This record gives sequence, structure tokens and C-alpha cells, in this order.
Amino acid sequence: MRRVWKQRITFLPELTVFSRPWLNVSQPAVSQHIAVLRKAGLLTERKMGRSTLYRVDTRALAPLVDWIARQDRFWRSAMRRLDDKLKEINE
Repeated sequence: MRRVWKQRITFLPELTVFSRPWLNVSQPAVSQHIAVLRKAGLLTERKMGRSTLYRVDTRALAPLVDWIARQDRFWRSAMRRLDDKLKEINE
């Protein structure tokens, strides 16, 4: 649910909790998801009258993106070395 919601709001500059019909979930459920995303540092908020507008802050994902890139480099290198070793054995 949060992944679908995050994908949807990534394309929207701001989102108010009142624009939730496309979520097909209750207001309390939306509030719970917002709380989790805020705690993870993925949302910033701005009060506008009685509404709260939320904006995705993907900077919080930078450490995860960096870790994934390091893992990708490691495994690609390891698989190349394994492939080279298997070719050497089969010769």
C-alpha cells in the first residue's frame, strides 16, 4: 500500500489527505501511512488553512540508493570473475 501510495504522490508536487478517493482506503488508514512515511523522513508537510499538504522528500532514500549501487557493483564484479573462472576451467 505505501509503495503504491508513494509512487502515486511522487508525481504530485503536493498532496492533501482529502484527495484520497483513488486510494480506496479510510481516512484513519491514510493517516497511519502518512505517519510512517513522515517518520521515515519521506514526507514534508505544509499547513494550508485546515488542510495539510505533503510533499515527497526522496533525499531520505539516498543512503539506500547508495547501498544498492554498491551491492550492484560488487555482485556484477563477482559474477564476471566467476564467469571468467568457469571459462578458464572449461578450456
